[in-house]
Amino acid sequence: MSQIKEFVRTTCPRDCYDACGIVVLKRQGEIVRVKGDPEHPVSRGSLCGKCAIAYNGAWRDYPRGSAKGDALLRADALRDRTQRLSQPLKRIGAKGKGQFTPIRWEEALDLIAVKLKTILDNNKNNHTPHIAQGSSILHTHYTGTCSLIAGAFPLRFFNRIGATEVDPDTVCNKAGHAALEMIFGDSINGFDPRTAKDAACILVWGANPSACAPHAHKHWLRQAPGKVIVIDPIRH
Repeated sequence: MSQIKEFVRTTCPRDCYDACGIVVLKRQGEIVRVKGDPEHPVSRGSLCGKCAIAYNGAWRDYPRGSAKGDALLRADALRDRTQRLSQPLKRIGAKGKGQFTPIRWEEALDLIAVKLKTILDNNKNNHTPHIAQGSSILHTHYTGTCSLIAGAFPLRFFNRIGATEVDPDTVCNKAGHAALEMIFGDSINGFDPRTAKDAACILVWGANPSACAPHAHKHWLRQAPGKVIVIDPIRH
């Protein structure tokens, strides 16, 4: 009996500006391999080293009955989803001991609500004028692997309770925004790789495109007619 194959085109959910196109191969309803989409205008069929390995191994469930090493090699094996976290876990031991027990979503949400309400009530009793009651709650954001809506929606909640915000982005991104604004005057609009063909000279200062911009390094910079100069603070 022949196995039914299915190809699904989608987009890599990682927090990268390239938004690479990916092609997912499914067999009998199971994901067996993830590759780059050759029709994507930026990645052109290739994935970065992180996702090429992760989607086909590290971020995948291990095959049933096989060792971890075999799981990374046998991408078409039957997957065992018992290792995938599918419900909230509550810590029952000391912090750092790794002791947890599964709980229902309703119970998890209730516990979080009680914790937040306790903090807000305590702040209300010790309220200082002009200071929000939720100011002791630090909203540091997270945009690692989420959609635009998922990344922005929590802002409404934390704004409502008066939490302290890290502006304008995550803790790690804030320093980068400040540096780019000081150098270029803008930290939002970056280099458009499609303009490489119009440049007589491209200067890459303080970065290593082969590691941090693999698609630009592999396609756009190599095809640029002008001279490409890279000033890398770390010699490779």
